[in-house]
Amino acid sequence: VCKNVATGATRPGDYIFELSAVPRVGIGTAIAAKKAAPIKVLPKPPQIVSFILNGQPAKPSYLIPIVRQKVPKILLSWKVEASQGTKASLMPFPGNVSLQGSVPIILSPKPSSSTLTLQATSPSGEQVTRSVTVETYDPNPTNPEKVAAAAATAAAAQIANSQQQAAQEQAKG
Repeated sequence: VCKNVATGATRPGDYIFELSAVPRVGIGTAIAAKKAAPIKVLPKPPQIVSFILNGQPAKPSYLIPIVRQKVPKILLSWKVEASQGTKASLMPFPGNVSLQGSVPIILSPKPSSSTLTLQATSPSGEQVTRSVTVETYDPNPTNPEKVAAAAATAAAAQIANSQQQAAQEQAKG
């Protein structure tokens, strides 16, 4: 049994190894080489080693307040360790990305929710993903009853003003 023998097989693929017993000098003769059954060397599975939002490890979700229609800027950074040929993508945008990088995320100035997903796919099809959901909200929401009451008051004032103008025009005529 051979263990920890360097093979030089560093790339994914199918390999057949050949084993030859070589006697010490002057003792016996060489034995014919034997070939092993084909061995498949798989690519290193992808691993997301960092997924960072604004310099901190990303949590699964964030609530971000919108103050005076200004949304805080956020920066998403990542690093994927994997074998050659692994592809990474950031969804829903910008799509295909490098295995290591960062991108500023522009959020809507209106309350909304966005899920950003980093996906890495090895040449053999093995996938790994990480996601973060960012939800923006208005910390000072307008009370719908107050908005409706103000609109009704404004409409009533406009109607009263129109009626008063009509009455004045009738009085002149």
